[in-house]
Amino acid sequence: MRTPNESFDNGLLHQGQLLRITYNNIDHQFRIVKPSHIKVSTNEIEIQLDGFNKILQREGRNWVFEDPDADQDFANAIGRLICLRYRL
Repeated sequence: MRTPNESFDNGLLHQGQLLRITYNNIDHQFRIVKPSHIKVSTNEIEIQLDGFNKILQREGRNWVFEDPDADQDFANAIGRLICLRYRL
């Protein structure tokens, strides 16, 4: 039996609430892969962004993608949204 925060997408079970963010006038959707693992001391968060898994890493007060070629300002915006949602 599925809980209200679980959904199927392409046959895969996803847990966690679907979160949305608008960045550079483009709407994006993402899920936190393991939301139960988020704590104040969390320094790394795996998300599923627009169908792709990405790793966010905390660097001081900023968040960056593990991939250095990705848009780091976008990563920071997502990280701030997660911090507000989970009161980190």
